[in-house]
Amino acid sequence: MEENQTSESMFEQNYVQKIAKAAERGDRSDGLRVVVGQDVVDQLANTRLFMVGAGAIGCELLKNYAMLGVGCGKADAKAGTKGGSIVLTDPDVIEVSNLNRQFLFREKHLRKPKSSTAAAAAIQMNKQLKGNIIARLDKVHAGTSHIFTDQFFEGLTVVTNALDNVAARKYVDARCVTAKTALLESGTLGPKGHVQVVLPYLTESYGS
Repeated sequence: MEENQTSESMFEQNYVQKIAKAAERGDRSDGLRVVVGQDVVDQLANTRLFMVGAGAIGCELLKNYAMLGVGCGKADAKAGTKGGSIVLTDPDVIEVSNLNRQFLFREKHLRKPKSSTAAAAAIQMNKQLKGNIIARLDKVHAGTSHIFTDQFFEGLTVVTNALDNVAARKYVDARCVTAKTALLESGTLGPKGHVQVVLPYLTESYGS
């Protein structure tokens, strides 16, 4: 018993105070806060993320973002933070064939937009996303460059692809390189999957 108490005391004094620099607050981020520290939790909350696609990969990514509190931060003028956000876009509607692998969707969602349905599911997982997640139905291509402008891309922290065609992935990649915005490139092509981290002018890009 004494050994357990000593171990707990050392954990609290050394790891929590000196490394994680965060104590439990009794909220949903306690476990993450103790593992990665308050600074990283704040960075995740204040991330401005753009996700393209809400299919099989998109559902998995959005679930992870909700669980991690990505984009949940609220604007705070006193602290000088703009807050976080998630913008999600997908022009497709939910089909029967989607239900076996796109786990945010149910039979009652058939023929409804993927983006708004996935966003609603993410809010159910993490209520702090309410007001911070925007669902759109726009394809990301040259024809919507007046919506997803250079200023839009430049104002983002990161873009995440969840696409199933090469042309769209190359287009988003090129826009991120131009805007110098980080890209988490992931997608499928038939039975193959692909993931790549693109840091413009530091790493290889998807289209290079």
